[in-house]
Amino acid sequence: MPRMDTLDAALEQFGALPGTVSVLVQEDGEELAALNADAALAIGSAFKLAILTALREQIDAGEHSWDEVITLDPALKSLPGGMIQDWPDGSPLTIHTLATLMISISDNTATDMVINRLGKASVTQTMRDLGLPTIHLPLTIRQIFESILPSADPTQDPYALALEHQGFEPAPDAAGYSRGADNNV
Repeated sequence: MPRMDTLDAALEQFGALPGTVSVLVQEDGEELAALNADAALAIGSAFKLAILTALREQIDAGEHSWDEVITLDPALKSLPGGMIQDWPDGSPLTIHTLATLMISISDNTATDMVINRLGKASVTQTMRDLGLPTIHLPLTIRQIFESILPSADPTQDPYALALEHQGFEPAPDAAGYSRGADNNV
């Protein structure tokens, strides 16, 4: 997208994009420009920033510490992205390590472990405190995968499972879902 000189020109370009586009530009709480600003959209892994904020607040309040150790519970292992779903059950991980993996490689198991430690209600309250009243956290990432895929087994390829569940055959050269470090789900 070329550089725009005005917000109106930028909104026009955004409006020409395929799919549902939503833009809101604010400065000091004042709306400067908007396009479908009230449209409900999936936020993907951006919600992990609210989890990190909730974690930092609880650490600042003395409820947790960065060096606190959490044991890898197999019930919390999620589908990739990430890597710790492949680590041995019972592996000790600090909250610092989990937070780093949650943000740096979007590790879903690390995210679920942090959610489990903080509590879903706490993370949802942080979203409210951040001015995000319509975003809530009813499920962990593993629970989301369990609700949409025929298997949430972290050893399975979720892209292949989803295609199989929908009755599709992937093209031989389909990029699809990556289990590697380049995955950012």
